[in-house]
Amino acid sequence: MITQQEFIELEGYFKKVEKASIVPLYSNDKNLCVRLDGIKISKKLLKDKLSNAKFNMAFTSAIKKIYYLLRNATNKENKNFFKLAFSISDEVSFILNNKTNYYKNKPLKICTLLAGTLSSAMTIEMGGKANHKNKFSKIIAFDARPLILKNDKHEIDNYIRFRWLQQYRNLMCKVVRLKSPLSEKEIYETDLKDDITELSNTIEKYNLKTHLETALKGSVLFKPDKNRDFQSEQITSLNKLNLELKDIDV
Repeated sequence: MITQQEFIELEGYFKKVEKASIVPLYSNDKNLCVRLDGIKISKKLLKDKLSNAKFNMAFTSAIKKIYYLLRNATNKENKNFFKLAFSISDEVSFILNNKTNYYKNKPLKICTLLAGTLSSAMTIEMGGKANHKNKFSKIIAFDARPLILKNDKHEIDNYIRFRWLQQYRNLMCKVVRLKSPLSEKEIYETDLKDDITELSNTIEKYNLKTHLETALKGSVLFKPDKNRDFQSEQITSLNKLNLELKDIDV
């Protein structure tokens, strides 16, 4: 058995280690953005379908549940923990307001909080349960990474546009793979897979716009309204996204 003094010394030492390991806090002229990506979700549920309606509905519901769980995790005068969220495919970005929150603006703490709660919410939404071997099936898990954005509307809007455009490119590539006569070799062993202009031209050439619209059904922008409810809007074009972003203040 150790002495109280030895315990106090160990406690003090590991508190210092923990403090030194924490990602630096961010100041009030910044906004924390947490991007969560599904772990092997695309391969299991999205890769070979234009759209997975069950997954999209579950994802939207889980994101809203996270919002309602945490929207009050800041002082009342700060209005809301979240500024907005944006999901497409199996990723979602939560952008927080730039005020001090109950988690003392610690990026690592907030990342683990969001990853854990979203993983739990999505597992429940998708019907995860223990099977006969007492192993948990249908676990839906997410990792998280922090991005420190300027408290600037232009930067925040551009970040959301970038995420939409990147996944738009990926979805066009999926549509071409699933619905065009091109072989995987013609898509993935050339520059086509990474070229947003050439992919768009290919969509036009093979008349695949309707299929692309179906693939984009998982693209959703979330923003709090005046009553602090989390409204969701499906985003099927860059013009629609730009229009929705106009209403969001920094």
